[in-house]
Amino acid sequence: MNKTLKVMTSAALLAGVVAPVAVTTVDAANTKNIVDKVLYVADDYDATDLNNPNNLIIRADDMDIATTGDTFRLSLPSGVNWSDGYFTEDKLIDNDQLTVVSRTDRDLELRIEKKIAKGAGEYKIPLYFEVDGAEGDVKVTVDPRDSVLSGGQYTIAVIGGGKTTASIASVKTIKDGGQIDDMRIDETSLGALYNGGSKQKITLTLPSNFKWDKNISSSNISLGGGFTEAGVIDVKNDLTVTPKDNKLTIEFKFSKQASKIGTFYIKGLKIDADKRAEFGDIEVDLDGDKVSSATIVVAKYGDFGTDASLKGDVPTLLAGRLTDDKKDVETVEVLVKETVAGSWLPGRSVDVEFPTWVKVLGVDVSDAKNIKDKNGNNAKVEDLFNSDIEGKSNEISFDLPSDLKDTDSKREFKVKFYVSTKADVEGDVTVKISGRAGIEVPETVIAKVVAPVKVETEKVDVRTGIKEQPLKDIVITEAVKGALLDDKTVQLKLSNGEFTDKKPKITVSEGNVKIKEDSINVDGGVLTFDIDGESTRASKIVVSGLALDLNRSVPEGEVTVEVGGDAIVQNSTFGDDWALYKAFGKNDAKFGDTTFKYDAKDPEYDLSGKVDAGEFDRDYVVKKAVATVVTPADGNATVVPATFTIGSTTYKVGEVEKTMDVAPFVEAGRTFMPVRYVAEAIGISQDNILWDQATQTATFIKAGNVAQLKVGSKTLTVNGANIAMDSAAKVKDGRTVIPVRFVAQALGASVNYDETNQTVTVK
Repeated sequence: MNKTLKVMTSAALLAGVVAPVAVTTVDAANTKNIVDKVLYVADDYDATDLNNPNNLIIRADDMDIATTGDTFRLSLPSGVNWSDGYFTEDKLIDNDQLTVVSRTDRDLELRIEKKIAKGAGEYKIPLYFEVDGAEGDVKVTVDPRDSVLSGGQYTIAVIGGGKTTASIASVKTIKDGGQIDDMRIDETSLGALYNGGSKQKITLTLPSNFKWDKNISSSNISLGGGFTEAGVIDVKNDLTVTPKDNKLTIEFKFSKQASKIGTFYIKGLKIDADKRAEFGDIEVDLDGDKVSSATIVVAKYGDFGTDASLKGDVPTLLAGRLTDDKKDVETVEVLVKETVAGSWLPGRSVDVEFPTWVKVLGVDVSDAKNIKDKNGNNAKVEDLFNSDIEGKSNEISFDLPSDLKDTDSKREFKVKFYVSTKADVEGDVTVKISGRAGIEVPETVIAKVVAPVKVETEKVDVRTGIKEQPLKDIVITEAVKGALLDDKTVQLKLSNGEFTDKKPKITVSEGNVKIKEDSINVDGGVLTFDIDGESTRASKIVVSGLALDLNRSVPEGEVTVEVGGDAIVQNSTFGDDWALYKAFGKNDAKFGDTTFKYDAKDPEYDLSGKVDAGEFDRDYVVKKAVATVVTPADGNATVVPATFTIGSTTYKVGEVEKTMDVAPFVEAGRTFMPVRYVAEAIGISQDNILWDQATQTATFIKAGNVAQLKVGSKTLTVNGANIAMDSAAKVKDGRTVIPVRFVAQALGASVNYDETNQTVTVK
């Protein structure tokens, strides 16, 4: 027999009988004719042996039936016959009220032998019939003939297809040894499984790599419908259940036929899986002596794993934004849930990873369920996460508790993250959870990051050795309202050359951001201005009237401007000003369940001048080309001399006086200065100064020569060759300082020290 895949819903189940039905095709009603129950029967149904068939009932309604000897006829449709074992000629039926006059396959003629009074009596005709090829509804036709009975057609049965249907309440995901949901085997018609009282079997067969639990017994079976009637099935003696490997055999015997359709309920079945069992649907083949063969999905065999779903919309964050408003750094909430109960392993590692341009500031864990220790106490998932959060990394690692209690319920928790993102990177913030604990979440987007501003301009061609070369307007457009923070500074910094010392014009062409006019300042290659009121409509700022001064040593190529400042970027290193301090002041910095303590003596988020919690070594969001140097630098041109005074933060480049943040000092007979100012004195552009925070190494590139030195090392490497120095680079007041003479001379510059005036001149 062909097997079909059948999963039934409760709405599709067939009842054994329905309420009495009276359907007539005539309006006159001398009698009221009804069928006491409509049977659902198989296509080979035979009622001959039934003790309690359904009946056609004829009641005196509007008048007495006062005449005997009258006849009437009952006719069946094609494919349905009257049972010859019951209806024989001259047989008295219905307590001798009616006599069988004649019977053919489809027609039954009856004669009235007893009178009945209006409203006080009835004729009850048992409907013994057998099905022989019919389908659908079976209707009996009442033909009054010479009687006063009312005629009409009445539904007495509905013919179904298969003998049984098998179904499961739900398809659960289980692990090895897991319990499936309740199964049910229903007769589709009255007597569908009845076989006269012989033993019969129903077999449930699993795929070869699965086995039924050996403890399954008859206690896992209960009866329903007609099978519960007294004397139908002797559960104690005539019902057995035997599990053997992948086969489960139900053996039973009927003592008599039920008067209604019946049901077997199969509950609490457990399935074992061997190591070769494949993940996915578990199908059971149902076969037996009388049941309809079928294949049903009873469960899904699941790998240890985790489902992750987002509980809200993915937010858009601004790159480089770090304030005391947690919404500036908050991701969408993620629901993390076991796919199979008990799949997370105690004492094993969990790794949480974000993109490299993200630093994790904190977590907010909520709605943790079924995560308990062996004593039944709730485990604090937030403490697990927080154990490895220092605000310095894009990764978190922790171990699940070693005493994690096993459970039949799926563990789950919700978590949202707080992140600081590198200022010059846009993209998706993804989280990936992995490790040996069984918590596996593939890369999932939990936030999107965009630049706070967009910068537009046009490049112009410029030449070396010329001052006041005009630049095109620079347009700064906010990505959203309030992108530029109030009472903060916008900074434009050149990669080469200097801005002409002339105040540019800065206007707001769209939106309502406010600029503090008297804050506009040009200092060498840096233009700054302050925001005097955040926008409530995304705004556009136009910087006009800028010009470029270039000396003859500037190399060919692009001149760029870096657009930043703390109005745009709040998570830069800021030298000695920690980002969290600028955002929170002397208050604790709290991100969900994570807190960075402030202590005047030992602030938790101060790493003493290095890159602190939440910070990046990036103070701009956009680098934009504003000019192209089209003439080569004069190889014979000399860099403008730079003069520094020991102990003073004021220095001169040519005749222009400038200020640096750490004064030159002498130690062990060597003059030390910050990297940036040494490079400026030698004539190296900022693009040709590379700093590796991880290795604490500075690299200088000039005219094809490469010099490198490392903090704490007395070795200077020039074009791959090592040169011994008598002093090492070091960190002072949060700045890397280097011995000037060695680096300058290695790259072709001269250094002159005036002991009388305590000055150092580099050219």
